[in-house]
Amino acid sequence: MTETNITQFSNSFRVASYFDKASKGASLCLWVKTGACCDPENKEGLSHLLEHTLFGLRKSANISHIYSSIINSQLNIKAFTKAEHTAFIINSVDKSDLKKYIDILWEIYSGRWLSDEALYDAKIDISKEIDELSKDPEKILFEVLDSVCFPSQSYGRRITGTKETIHRIKVDDLVSFQKHHYVPEHSLICACGNIEHQQLVDFTEAKFSSFPKNLSFALPSSKWFGGIRKIKSVDKETRLACALPFETKGSEQYYFYWILSYLLSKKTNNVILTALKREHISCGTLNVYPEFLSHFSRMQIYLNTSDVNIHTIMKIIMDELSLITFSKAEYLLKNVGDLEITSSLKLFKLKNRNIEHLAMGLGEYNLFPSEIPFPKSIDDIKGNLDLILENLYQENKLAIAYSVAY
Repeated sequence: MTETNITQFSNSFRVASYFDKASKGASLCLWVKTGACCDPENKEGLSHLLEHTLFGLRKSANISHIYSSIINSQLNIKAFTKAEHTAFIINSVDKSDLKKYIDILWEIYSGRWLSDEALYDAKIDISKEIDELSKDPEKILFEVLDSVCFPSQSYGRRITGTKETIHRIKVDDLVSFQKHHYVPEHSLICACGNIEHQQLVDFTEAKFSSFPKNLSFALPSSKWFGGIRKIKSVDKETRLACALPFETKGSEQYYFYWILSYLLSKKTNNVILTALKREHISCGTLNVYPEFLSHFSRMQIYLNTSDVNIHTIMKIIMDELSLITFSKAEYLLKNVGDLEITSSLKLFKLKNRNIEHLAMGLGEYNLFPSEIPFPKSIDDIKGNLDLILENLYQENKLAIAYSVAY
């Protein structure tokens, strides 16, 4: 038996759950709608640094007793910062210890133990992370792609910041940022698994309903530019990342963009791979996926190859995107069976039971992923793909970043 519920407190903090009686455990997520796009100018990386500092507090002597009192040795807690949201996730949750897990998330959310010592430790961790990222060719390329899409804007900055910007951030900066951005209206706790909704509400309300309903803030606006930028590869591979902006009408077309990404990245009967093979170009990896954000969305394409003829590769991809836009779904689906499409949809639907997808759906659309309109038929899929493809490819808005060895 599965069941979805959502409760909102008087201060606008929300609690949601996807109850699955058959599940042996559960996952908890504290989700806050603020991220790197909200970083102050000249202090990029602040929201990510705050997440690391708060996450590091679990080691603090002040709250370590909460952790040590949890017997479950399978406790798995992680945190991450994106452009528009920050999340703290606890997996392998035993419902008998639910109150203690909520206490952990409350300690993180309140930030009452923020200190120079905790900040110092977080800066060391992030400095190491920045060093590691500088050796990851794919992540480097996507950071460059962001700056091509949004030059001199918050959405085009590095989520981690740089060592220089991190160095100038003080504890008072973290306290001020958390006070203005970790607000109930932009926050929620959700659970997936064998946890009763009312029990989750009771424990969460006891801790989180007392946070004041502060004035809500607005995420910064953005303007898409596009363009092209070349960088030197850190290895011998040639890599290409490109992005196409698109407008979404709420959540109505959510699944159809995922279907499009599947059709453009699948291993067989793929129009892009077929076009590359005609020119005797082999592709090591081809990934296509949508990214949904408040002011814009984009379809991202990434590939790597040992072929150095990057300009030929770019022309092939641009020609194929142009042809897809002109010929619509009929061209994309010419060698794809209906069964393959419906099977891929089932995988997307199962994926939406994941705690991160649950938090995203609630945070972005105020809907459970299961409530997001699901394609009704193959004809419905084809019709919506035609609508999506109508304006997807506009060459003057295409953003490209590529790396080659030289």
